[in-house]
Amino acid sequence: METDALALSLTYQFGTNAAFLFLAALGLIVILGMMNIINLAHGELMMMGAYVATITHNQLNLPFPLAVIVSFFAVAIFGAILELLIVRRFYGRELGALVVTWGISLILGQGTLLVFGPFMPAIKIPGGKTTQCSATHGKIPHEFIGNHTRGDSLYKGITEKHTTQNQGEVRPGTGNR
Repeated sequence: METDALALSLTYQFGTNAAFLFLAALGLIVILGMMNIINLAHGELMMMGAYVATITHNQLNLPFPLAVIVSFFAVAIFGAILELLIVRRFYGRELGALVVTWGISLILGQGTLLVFGPFMPAIKIPGGKTTQCSATHGKIPHEFIGNHTRGDSLYKGITEKHTTQNQGEVRPGTGNR
């Protein structure tokens, strides 16, 4: 019984991490396809969103869904300013953009470490509905089950579109440059 609980826990953690990495990679693909820029600061911008959501939820007592929306707009504004002031100068120069976004990622990562320290404060899991799970002798929040279902649907939709798309078609953003 103990190994069943461990196997279920590891499978769940694998699925959660795989979904996160899939969304991060999808964001990188969109940026590369639309702007022809390899953005190495992509992960740090996601980290900023997590910190903004945590701070607005824990210290400003905003509901978690509202904190996520605030963090989205805060990082979008910060990213737009970065693009206007720094990244825009490197369009068409892939190596220069690569080095600049790498530098931005180092500055953001180390700056966050200096300001907040190595540990991020926890956020209580939103919602209160749980599903009893006999294998883990515990409860699994409904939100986790729904998030995995939506992630699976997104993955299936993207792969379906990719496999059924006409391979000779030139898609926007990937034409000759």
